Amino acid sequence: ARAASEIAGQRSVRALQRIIWNRPFPLEEGDREIEISLYTSHLYAPKSYATKSIAEFEICVVQADGERVIHSQGTASFEKPAPEAAVDLAAILQRCQRRIDGDAVYQCFSDLGVEPQPRFRVLHDCQMGEGEVLARIELPSAANGDLMALPPALLDGAMQSVLLLAVEATGRGEALMPQFVDAIELHAPLPSRCFAYVKAKGEITRGIGRFDVWLLDDHGDVLLVMRNYTVKALGSPVGKVLDDESLLALFEGLQNGEVELHDAEQRVQAGGIS
Repeated sequence: ARAASEIAGQRSVRALQRIIWNRPFPLEEGDREIEISLYTSHLYAPKSYATKSIAEFEICVVQADGERVIHSQGTASFEKPAPEAAVDLAAILQRCQRRIDGDAVYQCFSDLGVEPQPRFRVLHDCQMGEGEVLARIELPSAANGDLMALPPALLDGAMQSVLLLAVEATGRGEALMPQFVDAIELHAPLPSRCFAYVKAKGEITRGIGRFDVWLLDDHGDVLLVMRNYTVKALGSPVGKVLDDESLLALFEGLQNGEVELHDAEQRVQAGGIS
């Protein structure tokens, strides 16, 4: 979505905002055509952005009969995000003194039925604390060709750090699916090696957890921020699944300001997007 938006906007995308994951991609069903659609004629602009700085996107799977099923949607911003203060790595390490190595992390994930491909096995030393984790993430040699402004494997490593913290916090072996993120802000190109710092925003309740995530260099300078990353346990006892029409109405309400972020989150919990 970021790359497609850059091609369409002829500028670098600096943030992806208000991303909703409607449903998982059906990888077990064989090859599927994936379509990324951009909408620049109905641009949404929060007060802090100029109208021309935002483009909407949808990621769809095209069915055999030609039907387009939306799996994710959000907005791309071309505006540079506000600077972030450096993070004190020494203070985090002082709080997070329990170490888990990468092999133990991926064994834990395997027990959950989560098996990242080799190029996505990027977590190494993880320092655990109360409601927070600092993980060293590094691209394997097989993924060195992924070096770009936003390497997918490093972003996935940040999300894996969230899964690790959630499992440690709840003591339950439940896989988590992404549901929503308020913003992914790119402050600097990501190197092949960096740190992921994850902090929980309250307890995980009814299988729903919220986290803030920072990717940091060796000095604690901020490379990327994920704000209000919201995940849901696969076995979460929530209500009925929201249909496509309800999801679209919710997303449009967020974009035009008719629905507040907190209200949208409550509806996601009540509706149980899966």
